[in-house]
Amino acid sequence: MMEFIVKKSDWIRFVDVTGDESLIHRDDAAAKAAGLERVIAPGMWLASHTQRNSEIQKREFNFKNPVYDGDLIRIDCDSLYKGDDLVCKGDVVYGKPTNENISLPEGIIYSQSFYASLKNIKDFLNSVNVGGFNPNPEMYLMSLSAPTLLNYAKPRELAGIHAYQSMEICKPFDVDHVRVHVEEEKIGKRMCKFNLYWESNGEVVATGTSKVLPISI
Repeated sequence: MMEFIVKKSDWIRFVDVTGDESLIHRDDAAAKAAGLERVIAPGMWLASHTQRNSEIQKREFNFKNPVYDGDLIRIDCDSLYKGDDLVCKGDVVYGKPTNENISLPEGIIYSQSFYASLKNIKDFLNSVNVGGFNPNPEMYLMSLSAPTLLNYAKPRELAGIHAYQSMEICKPFDVDHVRVHVEEEKIGKRMCKFNLYWESNGEVVATGTSKVLPISI
């Protein structure tokens, strides 16, 4: 079990290096317009505190309650709590990639490329207080889901809050020159669901599912 105090300065470093430009993490007025008390910590930043010095094979996170600057968070068995309140239900499996061969489906509706420098990775690890240096942290790769979905939604005048994210690593990967692909499964007024595929070195290295609560749709 471990504890940490949420600091906006840390999560701003995180969103800067992952490319997450959502205003609900940056601007109080925008957060209040979305029905929030003030800016909230990104769910993927909170979940990334489970990144340790071991390889992660699978993980899924259900985000339950908003977290604000100054909150004290406790991590217990990969889940995060604020006092007695569950903030994020986590299930993490540590281990090597599954070595499964996966091809991109035909129904890809959006793709985005990312390049992570060593400075990006160091800033990411520092933002979530990970000791040591891991050049290819799995949680960094997973965190690219948020900016990908945000940029997909922008021209469609959509916005949302991450409610669920899963990921399974099937191949070794490099975080430089990563491409994230979106396959739309369902767009609804209460929940939007997307299948994601992460590509590195010309092959699919991970798959996952995102569920987003619409703010405006």
